[in-house]
Amino acid sequence: MRQEIEPHLADGTLDSSGPEVLLAPAAALAFGMILHELATNAIKYGALSRSGGRITVAWEVVVADAAPRLHLTWSEHGGPAPVPPQHNGFGNDMIERTLRYQLAGSVRYGHPSEGLRVEIEVPFEDCISVRAAGVPA
Repeated sequence: MRQEIEPHLADGTLDSSGPEVLLAPAAALAFGMILHELATNAIKYGALSRSGGRITVAWEVVVADAAPRLHLTWSEHGGPAPVPPQHNGFGNDMIERTLRYQLAGSVRYGHPSEGLRVEIEVPFEDCISVRAAGVPA
């Protein structure tokens, strides 16, 4: 994740947390495109368009009634107040279609005053190449 978005960031603008997850090649490519699009939008319109803006990316493996899922949250802080789009542009379409058709996942966008919030969920088994410790079969 860091390799994909760090080139776009100044020092101290990214906070990330989550367990180590080894993505399968197709999932790594899909997540790379999604994170690149989110970083590009943050630079143009969001938190990184202003001095002092930050991005927080957190992920976890959620084990509930269904199969385990990888849940990733992208949160922007310190930028202009986000405005919900009137229509989906190319980037949002790409994110939604990539998640739906390549990873069988979903995305939700939130527009709180502190900055854009994007929540991504994908089936865990479909995106890993090696089982992470502590995740049931």
